[in-house]
Amino acid sequence: MSEKNYDCEEVVAVVDRDRYVSEFRDVPTFEACCKACPNYGNRWGCPPFDHDTLQDLQPYNKDMRKVALKRLTGTLIGAFWGLVVLLLL
Repeated sequence: MSEKNYDCEEVVAVVDRDRYVSEFRDVPTFEACCKACPNYGNRWGCPPFDHDTLQDLQPYNKDMRKVALKRLTGTLIGAFWGLVVLLLL
């Protein structure tokens, strides 16, 4: 067996929702690929879906850092109060 060497590189880009939808979202192509798969319609994460999947993108806005900070803050506050309750028991 021959040994193959691979290099992995993580590339991250911030793209706002509208640009993502207009430039990178190609529903007909991916839907055709999905229909060729035996999991189509048989797995919860596989199409067809009972809603417009564009709705799934609605929570995302141009500055997801604010959303992430709010979620992190909520998580930390919840963890703090959970710890308080556990210590009082």
